[in-house]
Amino acid sequence: MKFNYLIKKFFYLNITLKNAIVQRAFNVLSLSKFRGRRQQVFKSQAIARQSPPTRVHHFSLERDPPFPPSFLHPNSFRLKGLMGTVDAANKDVNVSLADKKPTVVFVLGGPGSGKGTQCANIVEHFHYTHLSAGDLLRAEIKSGSENGYDIHTCLQKLDITMIQNMIKEGKIVPSEVTIRLLQKAMLESGNDKFLIDGFPRNEENRAAFEAVTKIEPEFVLFFNCPEEEMERRLLSRNQGREDDNIETIRKRFMVFLQSSLPVIEYYKAKGKVREIDAAKPIEEVFEAVKVVFIRKDEQVTA
Repeated sequence: MKFNYLIKKFFYLNITLKNAIVQRAFNVLSLSKFRGRRQQVFKSQAIARQSPPTRVHHFSLERDPPFPPSFLHPNSFRLKGLMGTVDAANKDVNVSLADKKPTVVFVLGGPGSGKGTQCANIVEHFHYTHLSAGDLLRAEIKSGSENGYDIHTCLQKLDITMIQNMIKEGKIVPSEVTIRLLQKAMLESGNDKFLIDGFPRNEENRAAFEAVTKIEPEFVLFFNCPEEEMERRLLSRNQGREDDNIETIRKRFMVFLQSSLPVIEYYKAKGKVREIDAAKPIEEVFEAVKVVFIRKDEQVTA
């Protein structure tokens, strides 16, 4: 009897061990084979075996296998780990940007005020790097579908749909997203003079940029233009932008009045606003712009 009991126990332990090994292999497989969608793996097979419960398979059998980071809940330990990695990278970015002591000019004005055109002229004559917050965001959306699932692109994919919807609605994209794109572009440019066009769009943007980058603008170039003229310009241009429609244009006007004007008032109180009459022809507007930058250069060399 005792011999039979030992034989049975041996086979029982052997089967249990084999099941545990197989299930552990399944766990490893499920961790390595996610490609952007939920995969149902082996749960029904594991239940069918009716093997004795072991600690080996608790993770994979109690819930679906892990997803790419873009599907994770904000409170997930995995997402927190990824955010910690990116936060650490951002600290290095901030230190290197602050060490460069770059010259930053915020270029603000309503949609259709001619900021982009004048920035192109400034780049040509004064050798600044033009960074359009809107263009960076649109480029991020366009490139999103081509990116893989490494850490940075996974986190970016959390933003893609949100950015697209907010641009269509004429809303302000969260500061974290835009500042991250601006930091990356500033580091990659190799220059130390920047025109940041269309940012900050509200007080939260402004405070976040200064707190994160440790950079204050040299001054703010404000293109002041009547709403009727800006609307006429936007409707007449043909750039193929999905946000150049009357509904979105008017939403963007409203956002500018409610959110961006307080930023201009903040810097005006600090004596940092250079206001330009942007309703005039392009050539006349640039003549006024040149005066601002020539004076700035004279102050630097004095």
